[in-house]
Amino acid sequence: MNNSSDRYRAAVQAHLDIVRKHHQQQVAEERQFARYALMYGFTVPEIADGMGLTAPYVRRLLIDQ
Repeated sequence: MNNSSDRYRAAVQAHLDIVRKHHQQQVAEERQFARYALMYGFTVPEIADGMGLTAPYVRRLLIDQ
């Protein structure tokens, strides 16, 4: 591979690493919020509605710990 292609590939990989880290942080925050809401007596559909997410996604957040 030539040098500019290697640089482009490295830049794309660096960007993907940043996006992945941000996504992992966002999921952790969503999971924490859903746990607290569940602890305070909210149902999964209520939590999902309040967070703007789907109930199956919230269920998965709570199960995949």
